[in-house]
Amino acid sequence: MPGKDGLEVLNEIRILDKETKVIILTMYNDDILAQKIKESGGNAYLLKSLDRYELFDCIENIYTKDFVIGKSVTKSKKMNPIFNDSFFDKYKLTKRETEIVKLIVEGQTSRQICNNLFISLNTVETHRKNIFKKLKIKSLSELIHFAYEHKII
Repeated sequence: MPGKDGLEVLNEIRILDKETKVIILTMYNDDILAQKIKESGGNAYLLKSLDRYELFDCIENIYTKDFVIGKSVTKSKKMNPIFNDSFFDKYKLTKRETEIVKLIVEGQTSRQICNNLFISLNTVETHRKNIFKKLKIKSLSELIHFAYEHKII
């Protein structure tokens, strides 16, 4: 794609719409990239070399699974253990959201977080809202309690 990569486009989509299913088709068989796609809210990671049946399977499974990894990817490389982490499965926090929780608990403001992570203030605020919604909490003290209880910090 001229001017942007798929991860950038995914992040823009997630700012506008959290519900739209996003399938990333790539020529890179890379577990780190797949992890970044999952953390950014992507729903599937497939190689462009897939056959149509793999695509059909993905489309069927995308509504029932948190993250779909193409069969051609898993055959070629062992995926990072984060894809099997029960904490992430249960609370649906991305690695970035977990990172932001740590920074919030350390006492950093949204402005400090955006400067430290090189993301926009709007992105930090969106992450904060998503964290509170996913964890079903309403206050900073509840977030701190959750972080200590689950050993995030």
